[in-house]
Amino acid sequence: MSDVQRKGSPRKPDVKELKDLMRKLGLRSTGARLAVYRALDEADRPLSHGEVREAIEQLGFDGATIFRNLNDLVEVGLASRSDLGDHVWRFELNREGVSHR
Repeated sequence: MSDVQRKGSPRKPDVKELKDLMRKLGLRSTGARLAVYRALDEADRPLSHGEVREAIEQLGFDGATIFRNLNDLVEVGLASRSDLGDHVWRFELNREGVSHR
């Protein structure tokens, strides 16, 4: 069993499934959006915008694009955003499925 697929953890969607899900929710499945989703998916805790940017900076996406995509994922319910009292938003995937807001 790989480190990514642990016993009892949900199976991660492949690229086609993820693209289909995004389209179903009204989002274009751009490279930046897929990279942001994957960064959140691989994280073991909620990440700030800066942490997501650091995780995918080698792919060449600018900070504004990353921030916009984080908010897009929140808007359609794939992710959630929280402020832990330090005025820094942190983002994480909704692991139990799409949260309808």
